[in-house]
Amino acid sequence: VARTSTSLPRLRILLCAHKDPIHPATYCETALRRSHDVITAGRGQELDLGAGATARDLVEAVGGKVDLLLAIEGATYLPGELEEAPCRTAFWAIDNHLRATKGDGSHFQVARAFDHVFCAQRDFVAAFRQRGLAAGWLPNACDPDVHRQAPGHRDLDVLFVGHVRPFHARRRALLDRLLSRFRVE
Repeated sequence: VARTSTSLPRLRILLCAHKDPIHPATYCETALRRSHDVITAGRGQELDLGAGATARDLVEAVGGKVDLLLAIEGATYLPGELEEAPCRTAFWAIDNHLRATKGDGSHFQVARAFDHVFCAQRDFVAAFRQRGLAAGWLPNACDPDVHRQAPGHRDLDVLFVGHVRPFHARRRALLDRLLSRFRVE
């Protein structure tokens, strides 16, 4: 039996991610606001208690009633003492291809503080589960109001969407190889 959005309970969600207009957290916020009450927390957000804030501090600052604290990786804002949060917690791990492959295990250590982990890349779900973490697949998506076909013809072979920051050495190398052979934007 299919469930409609009207049959789902309206949740109060505390969304933790620094403000970034092109980060998946921004699109996730838009989608969640359609069916839930969302309060954003992090640098530049509705609630900005700084780096030292705990999960309890954030929940208390919004009146104490929160159904879910959701932290989204990338523009990551992780409140302290997540294990002591007075609500359920979840982590949407979207950079597994960069962080879960490190040999130091730090990515999994961050995830361990949460009740549930969502992995944007399906191939990494098993790695989280093998470490005893409750994990499931939640792929990246798009906002149809923002990510739509632009009018007119584009003369491109490859279109890249994302960031190229100093720590993206492999990504930079791949883009450089593509640029040598294709029209890339």
